[in-house]
Amino acid sequence: MPSAGRLVGRLRRCTKIKMPIERHFVTIAGQWGPRQVHYRRCGSGPAVLLLHQSPQSSAEYETLMLQWAEGFTVFAPDHPGYGMSDPLASDSEVEITLWEFADALAEFMDAVGISSAATYGFHTGAGMAVALAAAYPERVTAVYANGYVVLDDAERDHILSGYLPPLEPRWDGSHLAWIWARNRDQLMFFPWFDRQLSARMIHDVPEPSVLQNWLLEFLRAGDYYRVAYRAAFNFDGNVPLETLQVPAIITATETDVLRTHLEKIQKQASCVAIRDGGTLEENLDEAHAFFFRHPGAEPGHAPETGAISGHGWNRMLNYEHGNLRLHCNLDAPGQPLLLLHGAGGSCETIEKVFRGFEGKRPVIALDLPGHGESHPLAGHAMFLDSTATAILAVLDQLGFPTVDAWAEWGGSTVLIDFIGRHPERIRRAVCSGVQLFNSKDAEELAVHYSPPIEPAWHGGHLLEYWHIIRNHSLFWPWYRQERGGIIEAEPRVDVADVHTRVIALLKSAAGWPRICVELFCYPVDGALQNCVNKLYLCAAHWDPNLTHTVAAADITGLECTTLPDRQEEWADAIIELCAVKPDVDAAKEYLSGVEA
Repeated sequence: MPSAGRLVGRLRRCTKIKMPIERHFVTIAGQWGPRQVHYRRCGSGPAVLLLHQSPQSSAEYETLMLQWAEGFTVFAPDHPGYGMSDPLASDSEVEITLWEFADALAEFMDAVGISSAATYGFHTGAGMAVALAAAYPERVTAVYANGYVVLDDAERDHILSGYLPPLEPRWDGSHLAWIWARNRDQLMFFPWFDRQLSARMIHDVPEPSVLQNWLLEFLRAGDYYRVAYRAAFNFDGNVPLETLQVPAIITATETDVLRTHLEKIQKQASCVAIRDGGTLEENLDEAHAFFFRHPGAEPGHAPETGAISGHGWNRMLNYEHGNLRLHCNLDAPGQPLLLLHGAGGSCETIEKVFRGFEGKRPVIALDLPGHGESHPLAGHAMFLDSTATAILAVLDQLGFPTVDAWAEWGGSTVLIDFIGRHPERIRRAVCSGVQLFNSKDAEELAVHYSPPIEPAWHGGHLLEYWHIIRNHSLFWPWYRQERGGIIEAEPRVDVADVHTRVIALLKSAAGWPRICVELFCYPVDGALQNCVNKLYLCAAHWDPNLTHTVAAADITGLECTTLPDRQEEWADAIIELCAVKPDVDAAKEYLSGVEA
């Protein structure tokens, strides 16, 4: 809500990590059916629950978690529909109340083994914290509500009249500029659409990097961003305070526009203290001391992530360089199949391919290091080194001695490299759109294909991302916008697909330039000799890397299979390729040629 930029900016200025933050998914079978909640956990001691504002996620609390970890076991869940947690309803028009969000939080506490916790909430999270304490007083030992919404009917009607327009991706990417501008104005006016002096707030506008993080959180929520906001604005903040049975401090920082809402609180129970806050740091220090006086119970160990039958589900896996996000469906019998996306992609960009395997083969996709929701690529670590380590960790921790694998574009390079390092772990490898470039093309691509794009204060950089991704389906390479670069196939510029791929690129933006350079400079032709006896090549006719895949087929003596136009239909073709006995004679012929 209004002070979001300041909170996110301050809490993300991370000091030296003393205790690692774990990331998990927990699977819940509750009143909304099977769903998953993504959460962060850190520290040891009594449980503390941190509830974020809208439309953020638990990521905004990472620094605070580290600060409180020595005295508490700190839990920060992504609220349903935000961050990486499943929504309570697929339709963002469905009314979900804060009381229902509180019910969902109680289900989360049950699932992760929290019998009681002290609870901190900011803005929307403040309302959720009070609702949770009011509905489940036996589960909450103390509440600190920082920035609590109390509206009269006229204020509520005014805010709801313009605060929550639908988020609709546009063909030209203008919706990204709208989100950026809206978020900036949300730091200048309350409500953000009421652009007059009486609504002006006195805040510094955060650095573009902070606004970029906020934009990504908005995009993770999508149109569902409206649901928790709407619930907070429709919540009658006076009602639960009158009968609250839990020690509570209701406050707001000295610069929070919601500070004036404290004056509207009409009556509160004797255990509730209403007071003006100080700086954000002072409020957090007060909450920390308050929770020591009213500690929750100590929780057990984090539970294993349960599967959801019938469709894909998520899991976080720890390896030596951080967290990896996996997307799985293990319902079917048979040889497991590993899916690898290309540079700048994610599990979402290959979701159509993933769904084709459901019910046919056990299937696992992962966000490669530096991509999607996996940990950023560390320091000066080489991408292929980190990725090989990550894939090996996935196979070992899932207990798969061998898998079949499919990869596209730069993911094919990743797969070919992994086979060279660990040939015994891959039974069959299907590569789609192999990126086999001569030295001249590789040098040109390394210079032009993945330019570093710095966030700009005005948000104009977002259109650059949009048109780079859109051009991927119009020209090859995308930057060669001339007759010779036209892709002669039906343009694949569906707005939803472009939107998904732009989000994936934004998530990988920090490492994308150097990752692409490393992949373009990789000696694919030489590495093919390590996997030719288990390799299958394919591409759709619209794939700009079709010619490079055919070239790879020519030098290996393998065939290049043409995939169907629709990615949803690729699974059957890939399964068929994996069932074919490798062409050992062609492999021997190729290898003998290399040796000669």
